[in-house]
Amino acid sequence: MPQAALVLARLRSHLGRSLVLVTVVAVAAGIALSALAVLRVADDPWAPLQAATRGADVEIDEAPARPDPRALAAMPEVTAVGSLIESGDAALGVHGEVLLVSLKRMPADREAMVVDRPLMMAGRWFAAADDEVVFEATLADTLGVEVGDTVALNGEHGRTVRVVGTAATTMQPNYPERLPGSIFASGAVYDAVDPVGPPRWSIALRLRDPSQADAVVARLNASGPVPAGNCTAAGWCARTAADIRDNAFPSRIDEFAGVMLFFAVLMLIAAVLLIVTLLGSRLVSEARELTLLQVVGATPARLALLIASEHALLAVAGAAAGILVARVVAPRIAESAATVFGSVSPRLSLGDVMVVIAAAVAVSVLVSAFGGLRAGRRSLAVVARGGTGRIGRSRAAALAMRSTSWATLVLGLKDIATRRGRAAVTVLSVALAVTIAVAVVGLGTSELDPAIAPTRAAGLPADPAEISRLPVFSPAISQQVIGRIMTLITAMQALLGGVAVVTLLAAASMSIQERLRELGVLHAVGCTSAQLTGASAVSQGALGAIGAAVGLPLGLGTYLLFKAMSGGGFTGSPPPLALTLIALTAIAIAAAAGAVPALLAQRVPANQALAAE
Repeated sequence: MPQAALVLARLRSHLGRSLVLVTVVAVAAGIALSALAVLRVADDPWAPLQAATRGADVEIDEAPARPDPRALAAMPEVTAVGSLIESGDAALGVHGEVLLVSLKRMPADREAMVVDRPLMMAGRWFAAADDEVVFEATLADTLGVEVGDTVALNGEHGRTVRVVGTAATTMQPNYPERLPGSIFASGAVYDAVDPVGPPRWSIALRLRDPSQADAVVARLNASGPVPAGNCTAAGWCARTAADIRDNAFPSRIDEFAGVMLFFAVLMLIAAVLLIVTLLGSRLVSEARELTLLQVVGATPARLALLIASEHALLAVAGAAAGILVARVVAPRIAESAATVFGSVSPRLSLGDVMVVIAAAVAVSVLVSAFGGLRAGRRSLAVVARGGTGRIGRSRAAALAMRSTSWATLVLGLKDIATRRGRAAVTVLSVALAVTIAVAVVGLGTSELDPAIAPTRAAGLPADPAEISRLPVFSPAISQQVIGRIMTLITAMQALLGGVAVVTLLAAASMSIQERLRELGVLHAVGCTSAQLTGASAVSQGALGAIGAAVGLPLGLGTYLLFKAMSGGGFTGSPPPLALTLIALTAIAIAAAAGAVPALLAQRVPANQALAAE
């Protein structure tokens, strides 16, 4: 029979197992793409935003003296000068909150901004009208401000304005770290509100050679008119791109980026192990059939090619299905991460998709080829008596058979001792699921320790002189910041929790399909239903207990590693009751995976069961 026809015949004869494998690969591919999206954001949130906004190499930031753009453009190192931005303090009233914000006079023509052009995240840029503003993206997200909302701005005068868009920029810090949030407005709105206090000035520079940024900053700060103490640096308050990044993405954001990287890597590892575990279970369940193919003339190499081809086809189908799901899930997770970082959500490219498909196929082919080669070298005597390993009899099995204890226990122990490959796969599946579940539960019971000490203002100040003393953020905003971070973590938890559930259910499904025939034979030769059910539950439950014992410390270690990477921002630990429930649930599912085929085996007619032998 030609190789292709044999592959198709096997797919038709094992339709249930094939669908399980396709489903698992789809889950793994979807998780892998989601992890790649998070990796793109968390690896360096600054870089994509700087590229998208034509970010500066040097910035003069919030200087109390007005710089001369023409003088800056005349510097030999400077290749482009951004728009001169004037800013001042104003009071923002929105959703019951009254906060200090920085109102910025921006050009009406956003396209004319050659350096640090704000990137529109929603809506549009304001028009020349005196009632439209654009919110900095993280400020809008934190306050729950959406396009179309109206807000009150107070300076020397009050003004009700309409939010027409949100935008991201590298020159503004991720709100609400240390500084007021930013609102971009036209000259008409700025003059109508008339921010309080002396104006501050900012301008961005692009250099011919970015490596000269330190020298340019040193020269500006040495010769500028701004005295020391009036800004972060004397001279012109100039900063390099690295300083701009530190301002826009402070240490807390970097710590959270590290946490997201950890999650993403864990998801990638879990996706690979999920495929490996299920393929191992499938290969163990088909060991007898593969060895019989060797008897009728298939060489080990041909067996390896057969299984690798079959599983490669299933991997491609599963990866394609997973990509369709990931096109919906991954962008949402990436967008949530980007919003938290104040960055840009990356787009998954065709290259990302091809990498995931290639990885799924490569893992499937390698595991399958290895299993096929092993199956081709097994002895027919082993297969004839139902084993999958060496002919040598296990000491544990011998002791069990000589034991005078219950037949149920004897059968269960013998099953473990003689089916070591299947036992190893079961232990690995349970350990993986328990490891993920413990880490997820640990994160779910942790609390994020707020790094900000907010206050609340009673209302819009009647005296403009009081505006500069308003809080930058309030207790409600503090909880919203924590909430959006925890929401993202919860989404990652859900994906990892899905891996744990799919791992257990897939392994259980494979176990049921594999054991149905052999248990039908035992029932046909006289084993009672109680003996079969009990023995299967005992063997699988014992393996589940071993897997849980391995997974619990691994899960706790994973959670502790996560806490260390978060810089101490998360407190708490998984409660003992939750750990106990996880272990018991895993053991129960494993035992059920053994008991179900024993119950179904009673329905197999004796003549059919014995005919297969």
